[in-house]
Amino acid sequence: MALQLYREQLLVQLHRLVSRLERQSVQVRPHLKLIDRLVDRGVWDYLESEERKEIVRELVELIPVDVNENE
Repeated sequence: MALQLYREQLLVQLHRLVSRLERQSVQVRPHLKLIDRLVDRGVWDYLESEERKEIVRELVELIPVDVNENE
């Protein structure tokens, strides 16, 4: 049960970060197709392995890092 809660918290956080990406940014615009798909929170619950790899490959550098977080 604890792992399911942790997974849910991670998915909520990742969804929030991707949803808040600045759509007008030159770096973000080439990835709008993927981002638009991920704006739907329900999509995150059913990501396939290749989709997760695509997210890491395409979006990891776009998500701002908060160095003050304790996570």
